[in-house]
Amino acid sequence: GALFYARSFFLPLALALLVTLTFAPLVRALLRRGIPAGVSAVLLVLVIGGGIGGASTLLSDPIAQMISEAPTVIKQVRERFAFLRQPFSTLNEASREIEALTQNAGDAASTPERVVVAQPGMLTWAAGTLADIGTTLGAMLILSLFLLASGETLRHKLVRVMPLLSEKKRSLRVLRDIENEVSRYLLTITAINAGFGACVGTIVQCVALWKRRR
Repeated sequence: GALFYARSFFLPLALALLVTLTFAPLVRALLRRGIPAGVSAVLLVLVIGGGIGGASTLLSDPIAQMISEAPTVIKQVRERFAFLRQPFSTLNEASREIEALTQNAGDAASTPERVVVAQPGMLTWAAGTLADIGTTLGAMLILSLFLLASGETLRHKLVRVMPLLSEKKRSLRVLRDIENEVSRYLLTITAINAGFGACVGTIVQCVALWKRRR
């Protein structure tokens, strides 16, 4: 429950840690080539932010179209699966009749008032969700910048805590293995998802072009 209510803090932190683990080997490799960690961290964050901004620009039109067509799609789905709603409609009608009989039998003065909570519209919900996502991504980029820039300092402090030289070497080796494995896994998954998305987008564009020509 505490994690759920504090998700606005922990979610950007978790994403920043994933970004740091993913790109820490690259920052370390650039550091060996003479590029300071702060400079490479700024460049990586700018590239990541530019990629997120470009993806948002590309997806803004399809998302807006989906939101505008959502009522029509929901109506079509309801009409197509209307036969599944028939038993529930019967139960709702029976419950309403029982409720009406109960209210008529009771005293009108003692009948409790019914409070209806107005639900936000879809556009309001979408705007709030997009604002939350933008805030989370912004906080993630800022945290990633500081974590990538101070990665070596944090690693040295952690190793310095170990009392024995063998434990220092083992902890440093474990940290590097974790970074390399997580970085390789996340980059591989990202490449697979990007390739899959490109294939799906290409197929959708080809189908749309074929429909236009017909």
